[in-house]
Amino acid sequence: MMVGVHVALLLSVVSASLVLGTLSNAHAAQASLIWDYTAPGAAGFALYCGTSSGNYVNRYDVGNMTSYTITGFADGATYFCSAVAYDASKQESPYSNEVRIDTPPASTGPAPPPTSGPPPAATCPCTIWAGTAVPTQPGFPEQRALELGVKFRADVSGRISGIRFFKSTMNTGAHVGSLWGSDGVLLAQAAFNNETASGWQQVNFAIPVPIAAGTIYVASYHTNAGYYAGDNGYFAAGVDAGPLHALQDGVSGGNGIYAYSTDTVFPTKTYKATNYWVDVVFDAK
Repeated sequence: MMVGVHVALLLSVVSASLVLGTLSNAHAAQASLIWDYTAPGAAGFALYCGTSSGNYVNRYDVGNMTSYTITGFADGATYFCSAVAYDASKQESPYSNEVRIDTPPASTGPAPPPTSGPPPAATCPCTIWAGTAVPTQPGFPEQRALELGVKFRADVSGRISGIRFFKSTMNTGAHVGSLWGSDGVLLAQAAFNNETASGWQQVNFAIPVPIAAGTIYVASYHTNAGYYAGDNGYFAAGVDAGPLHALQDGVSGGNGIYAYSTDTVFPTKTYKATNYWVDVVFDAK
């Protein structure tokens, strides 16, 4: 049942109403939210959540969508969430109405008996951003060769099978995806093939790379053309897409990261918490 009340939102380009509600009851570790938006002009939406009313510590940028499932919630906990709309310059509206989410406690009953059938389907492969997510600035007009990356971690151990990045039509030429340890050790690398003219591109490693839970890694790609996706200020809040998390700027140095180079190199520089829209493909063990 939809809950919530109409709240007037003011953007630089629109004046609208945004109503946030629950799409379904919260399940352990996740909850589904849905919202109505009554005027055109929004470039996208974001959800803000926290464990106390009005105190939101996590931000989820969901792009131009009107429903989203948040994962990674704790069992037996209470969360409060509000939605905002944002325009093309990333200016956000005031918060919508707030919804309360109560996740059920962990089961204390006996474990179910083992079965001889196949294991249940996994929820992964997973990525940080959905395939529908789109940058506000998909092709920053800088024509230089450089490496662009993101710092991330996973809640559980698993394997990174590939690298993704968002491509503008001007970001032409060869691209190479890399996975690094936080110390700059190269763990895997592969060249992108059969790219489309724009949008999300993906390359898979010949052998998936094991990663440890709670450990920071870096995913990056190299472009010789420039014209890369880059949204300033994006990592002022982290991105939580359990089990994957793109780190908030300042948690472990800056995020996202870059380096000017004609060859693949470990990126270490940062600028205004910019998201360069680099992603990973993760599968739990």
